[in-house]
Amino acid sequence: MRADHPAPRKDTRRHRVSYIFGLSTNASLAAQIEVKADEVRTRRVIGNLDVVRDYAETLYAARSWSRSRRVVARIEATRRGSWMLGSHPSLLVNSDWSRDSIGGYLGTDDTRYLDQPRQSRTNWTASMGGTLAMGRDQLTLAVAHLGLHQDRTERDALPTDTPVAY
Repeated sequence: MRADHPAPRKDTRRHRVSYIFGLSTNASLAAQIEVKADEVRTRRVIGNLDVVRDYAETLYAARSWSRSRRVVARIEATRRGSWMLGSHPSLLVNSDWSRDSIGGYLGTDDTRYLDQPRQSRTNWTASMGGTLAMGRDQLTLAVAHLGLHQDRTERDALPTDTPVAY
């Protein structure tokens, strides 16, 4: 029986229907199979393949169902890809003094995946430094801090469903 079949769901047990095909994807169901879906996408990218298909099994209950049921989802990854928005603002400030100098840098790398929001991430960098003339010598000091993330598609990445901060 297809999920869009007009027969009410409660009739499925009475008529001994064992499987329902064509259940439409929603945010809750997609979240339950995201780890397996990401594995499929990663296999496609690493293998440089046109398409990779696999299946994931989970328990799921639509609001109108009286209990959870076993759902098998077909997962397909193709070269079509995902819509991504990226912004990379930065600010660099330097002094214009004759002998000594000071400078600072702030930058972000914000990436948003529209159909996979859990994969979105924001990396950032902040640094500051300067030089001080001391006779014929110079003293240079600098400090920096980076907030970066490892994507699941990177080699030897941890198996997780979100980017890992490091």
